[in-house]
Amino acid sequence: MRPRIFVPFDFSASAERALAWAVDLQKTSGADAIQIVHGINSRPPGTGDVSLDVLLPNDGEIAALEKKMLDSAQKYGGEAVAKVVARANTVADIILDEAQTADSDLIVMGMHGRTGVKRIVFGSVAEHVSRHVSCSVVTVRA
Repeated sequence: MRPRIFVPFDFSASAERALAWAVDLQKTSGADAIQIVHGINSRPPGTGDVSLDVLLPNDGEIAALEKKMLDSAQKYGGEAVAKVVARANTVADIILDEAQTADSDLIVMGMHGRTGVKRIVFGSVAEHVSRHVSCSVVTVRA
């Protein structure tokens, strides 16, 4: 089996570990290029109809983020395709949409392990994705 591996990437230590794990799987299974996506919510809660375009990365910054993701994959010896997606949606929903578009077989993602008030305030992207995606999910802690 050559799985189509999808890695949400937020530049955290847990995302780095998830990417390393995904690259190991890619090497052992002969999988195609890993799809790495960094999601940006262009309309965070409470902002209403306020334009946040000035806060979003420009084309040069997006290219730099994509290069950084590709460099991370190459550091572990993996082959990848990187994409930054800014959309007026939650990061978890961006991940779900992009994983479905990529026809992913497996999502490998980091998790921060927040509990209590931090989890209530920030939510759990990994949990939301795990509950709503149609493919398998592997979560990796930092």
